[in-house]
Amino acid sequence: MLKLRRNIICQYCASGESVRKHGKSKSGMQRFWCSSCSKTFQNDYIYTSWEHQVKTMMVDFLSQGLSTDEISKKSGWPIRRVNKIILSLELDKG
Repeated sequence: MLKLRRNIICQYCASGESVRKHGKSKSGMQRFWCSSCSKTFQNDYIYTSWEHQVKTMMVDFLSQGLSTDEISKKSGWPIRRVNKIILSLELDKG
């Protein structure tokens, strides 16, 4: 029987009902698998060298007045990731 994770939401299909643990990455971070879309993902990453570039791109997208859906389509990032970056920008502002 699959043990489902109720507090984790799939980054690809936004399902929260069908996500379960799926081992660990090489860096030791927890991986998850969504039985709805059959994709695996991680919620956290230890390599953050891309973070500044991503935040710069997000500020540019937001200054163009794009919605989260439009940003997701244009960047190829899941909507959950877009929302996470926007929240991070808001927290940085203080």
